[in-house]
Amino acid sequence: MSRIMSVASLLAVLGLVASAAPGGPATTAPKPKPAGGMDAVKDCIAKTEFKVEKPAKARKVLLYDHCNGFNHGGGRDAARVAFPLLAEKTKAFEVVISNDLANFEADKLKEFDAVMFSNTTGELFTGKAFDQCEKKPANQDEAKALSEKYRANLVNFVKNGGGLWGNHAATDCSYSWKEWGEMMGGYFGGHPYSQIHVKIDDPGNPLIAVTNDKDFDIRDEIYIFADKGAKNVYSRDKVRVILSIDVPASKITKQAREDQDYALMWVKSYGSGRVYYCVFGHDQKMFAMPNVLQFYVASLQFACGDLKVDTTPKPLPATKPAEK
Repeated sequence: MSRIMSVASLLAVLGLVASAAPGGPATTAPKPKPAGGMDAVKDCIAKTEFKVEKPAKARKVLLYDHCNGFNHGGGRDAARVAFPLLAEKTKAFEVVISNDLANFEADKLKEFDAVMFSNTTGELFTGKAFDQCEKKPANQDEAKALSEKYRANLVNFVKNGGGLWGNHAATDCSYSWKEWGEMMGGYFGGHPYSQIHVKIDDPGNPLIAVTNDKDFDIRDEIYIFADKGAKNVYSRDKVRVILSIDVPASKITKQAREDQDYALMWVKSYGSGRVYYCVFGHDQKMFAMPNVLQFYVASLQFACGDLKVDTTPKPLPATKPAEK
């Protein structure tokens, strides 16, 4: 009897036995599994209505996601699924996914309105990045020359009015390339937090209109930005912060920065170009959240030039010295 009961209990736990109909035998009725992984991403996009500005012209965006360092596989894969679907649904832009560095030839970059760096890590346009190219350099000297050329081409592209878009690990790369940190606005300093309360730093900003300027909670691998040494690039004197961590509401007791300033989303100008960065996107869960997806749509429209956003930096108010 105990053996029979143990098997029945196991089946019940697995959800394989439904309650018996009155007077009849038990029937097998497996419970449907909730959508997960990429199915959840697709389902969320299908069900979400996105607010879209009418593009001034047809827009084309390059999504580049090669990693020479740590591979955020879930976030990268989800982006490759999500952004073409967002493009198809909103008709706001076309997304070309390619890691061929030939796209960073100056003439080729002219075909794009913005370039996305989706969870890129390591030194950009170096090493194994050339393995993704149809035409590979003949030797190391040629590879070095191409790397320098592609970096210069990207800088000129942004300075001359192109869009630069980065999420999550886009700040965890090219520490030896000074212009990258200057363009993107900060360098990775760690990810000590996960569950946080997000505060609105720039009320009325169209990039976060979906929030109705209301704070919210989120769980992700939360990057903070270096505040010491050569990686100390981030400053509110240089970027316009839109979202940041509400430290007291997040119950953070161990601080990772002396100023306790943990930006999560910002914009900036770089020459005539538009730059956007957001911390969110470690794995596929972020791409199955309607509000985050709306952030992505709006931010790409900003990067392409169709959504007007004030990029004027907003420095933190000066703090009064402690009374002695």
